[in-house]
Amino acid sequence: MIFAFVSMLITVAYLGSSSTINSQERFRFAEITAQYIAEAGLNKEAADYLPYMGGDDVITTLVNETGVDFGEDTQGNSLGKYKNVLCGTQLAENSTHTEFYALSTGEVSYETPNGNEIIVERTASLIMTPMGFEEFMYFTNDEAPFGPNAGPTVNFGGSDVLEGRVHTNSPTITFSNYGCPTFLDRLSVTEPISYGGDTGCLNDLVDDNDESIIDTVSTIVYPPDNSANILIANANRTFTADELITFAPNKKDTLIMTEIEFIETGGYYATRWWYLIPPVLNDGTQ
Repeated sequence: MIFAFVSMLITVAYLGSSSTINSQERFRFAEITAQYIAEAGLNKEAADYLPYMGGDDVITTLVNETGVDFGEDTQGNSLGKYKNVLCGTQLAENSTHTEFYALSTGEVSYETPNGNEIIVERTASLIMTPMGFEEFMYFTNDEAPFGPNAGPTVNFGGSDVLEGRVHTNSPTITFSNYGCPTFLDRLSVTEPISYGGDTGCLNDLVDDNDESIIDTVSTIVYPPDNSANILIANANRTFTADELITFAPNKKDTLIMTEIEFIETGGYYATRWWYLIPPVLNDGTQ
């Protein structure tokens, strides 16, 4: 009798433990699914929208609380839904960079053995930060001199203390033979790269952990092509270069000047005139 009672207690304890483990696993699975669905909402709704946002602080809602069903399980039922997908802009912490951010919430629900509905929500975020010249303290496409009466090759010497990110697309970097420069941030270069002058300076280009501060990256093309493409794609007014702003569009000329003044409200003033070779004199002026 005692043995049967003990066996029953062990069985009840085992079943209770199994039920708890099963509930935990089911909740954990719902958490992971909700996270994936939230990320799917970012990918399907926000990723393509963010690059075309303006620089203001307006928050744009792409999907509201109702949400959009996503995926199917083996029975053909929806895995869950993503909702509250919104986009906005903000200043990056301790920076003047404008960040473009998006948020998306994934929701998954399931029913417990007791008939209670459990709703699990998880939120995913996406941040895009456009890169501009302000990131660099020093940037060149080529270190070699060019143009008429070109000077000597640019070199880094003992009197140079560079306090920000330094980058060059140049195939060659030259160090002075009269002292080595100090880089307080990273130096990025592109392959193939060679070094001229006192190459012993390379031994000094290390951080506090004696790791090289030289970072090899892909060629950075400036000016960025994507900013011009975005502007062109969203342009709603085109000025033809050889036409005056007039009710007589047949008056065309190859020497027409265009001045566009943008105002804070988002509009602009456009002015055009025929080009005149200076000096421009008033009537009667000799």
